Amino acid sequence: MEDAAPRPDDGEPMDEASVGAILASIGAQVRAARQRRHWHLSHVAERLHLSASVVCRLELARREPSVHQLLMVCALLGLRLSEVLRSAEDEVFPLGGTPWTY
Repeated sequence: MEDAAPRPDDGEPMDEASVGAILASIGAQVRAARQRRHWHLSHVAERLHLSASVVCRLELARREPSVHQLLMVCALLGLRLSEVLRSAEDEVFPLGGTPWTY
């Protein structure tokens, strides 16, 4: 039997694949919220004083955004950062009625 990947509550660092999956989920949530508003990348970028490529890379999980950037993006799009993070974490590490298994 293979060793199970560390869970976030094991006190071990999260593996890069899990970090990437969480960033991808965050980016997808940001993109979905932007598209629901029918806003272009350039509109969001202009409002936040960022380049459109920064916003695009955030949405595509090709950058690690700062907490400040995430707060600003979420506020602009009407998202709660805590809910975005919780949703991303739950997507990568789903909790069910049984202990986590990998």
